[in-house]
Amino acid sequence: MLKLIVIAAVALLLVLGLSGFSLFGGPKAVARESRGPFEIETLVKRISAGGFPNTSGNPFERTEVTEFRLYHRGKPIAVAVRGGTIDSFWEARFLEDAPRPAVLLAATGLWLVSEENGAAKIEELKEQDTSGALMQWLDGADGQPAKPVDVGIRDARGEPRGYKGGTLLLLGRGVVLDVRTLAIQRYRPYQADDYSVSNANAVRLSPGRSQYVLLGEKSIRDDNTTAYAMVVADSGRQMAYALPFDRKATRLVDVKAIDAAWFDHHFTWARDTNGAEKLVQRTGAPPYPRLGRIVNFGSVMADYRLDEATPALQQALLAFLVERFNAKVQPSRTADVPDTPGTVIWLRMGAREYKLRYEPKDKQLLLSFPSVHLNEEDAYARLKEAAQAFNAVLAAGHHRDLFDDAPTK
Repeated sequence: MLKLIVIAAVALLLVLGLSGFSLFGGPKAVARESRGPFEIETLVKRISAGGFPNTSGNPFERTEVTEFRLYHRGKPIAVAVRGGTIDSFWEARFLEDAPRPAVLLAATGLWLVSEENGAAKIEELKEQDTSGALMQWLDGADGQPAKPVDVGIRDARGEPRGYKGGTLLLLGRGVVLDVRTLAIQRYRPYQADDYSVSNANAVRLSPGRSQYVLLGEKSIRDDNTTAYAMVVADSGRQMAYALPFDRKATRLVDVKAIDAAWFDHHFTWARDTNGAEKLVQRTGAPPYPRLGRIVNFGSVMADYRLDEATPALQQALLAFLVERFNAKVQPSRTADVPDTPGTVIWLRMGAREYKLRYEPKDKQLLLSFPSVHLNEEDAYARLKEAAQAFNAVLAAGHHRDLFDDAPTK
């Protein structure tokens, strides 16, 4: 009987331990950092690794993650949420360029905590909900929007608790925080002229920093296509407007990767009759060079793809790979027989084999390699390097006559 009790007790302790319940005081504090009256405490806890990369296949696998607590003059800070309060967070950062000590807190909501008249002032920036907490500098290193950060559960040990990188911080897609003054503008442009931007990130910032640009989309039911527009948000005036454009005519290769060169080629900033900044489309601009793009299939496969291609472009890319990357043409494969003769070319670059395929029906040229796995870093890196190098050639104006819609010389 005693043996059964001991076994049951051990089993209970194991279950409690694996569930994240601690019999020894909960998460362990591993660091503290202060700015003025505020102190951020970093804690580590162990949770199930089921939602994390877990290659062991062990359902009892554990992983360590961090959480943060904030103290104001030694007293813990708790924020109000639906159903109560919370006092631990996925992220806590000191805003380094703020005019007074201030802390940005995040879980699935966002809060700004500063001091006013000796007391902690808590301002909700985004309600706690299932959409998560997103942070994006509108004026990053080059004065334009930086890559957005989607706050999540992770092990953040070693990351700095100070936060800087710009002065205008877009939070949860609905608040612009001016870090220099801690002024808050609340406005979320869900759509303009039926172009949805509810899940869009900022792609450009106006020269006067009064407006930021998002890519808007709407479905056209008549022909089952998607229409696009630059949706410009002016949070100071609580308004947004749409500037439609033709994706094919502007040769926007990847709607998820609008860069400065493409944007500045097609759009510019002007002033309206009231003197406010206004985005307008350039007129008379020469055709933008047609570029290829890397297409990822989930998280395991990818290829370099050029649309509106002619068969001659396959030979041009082949010659480029031979010259620039010392590619070697390999014998054809039996599996290539169903393809149109001459449209599949096998290459070896370094230790990897690649497939250069032209598809006449879709007018696509694709460079890939068998069983592409993104964790095969050498092969994927070589694919990206080749794509970027050939895109640079195309951007310089070469091979324009090798696309089927290009004007003849």
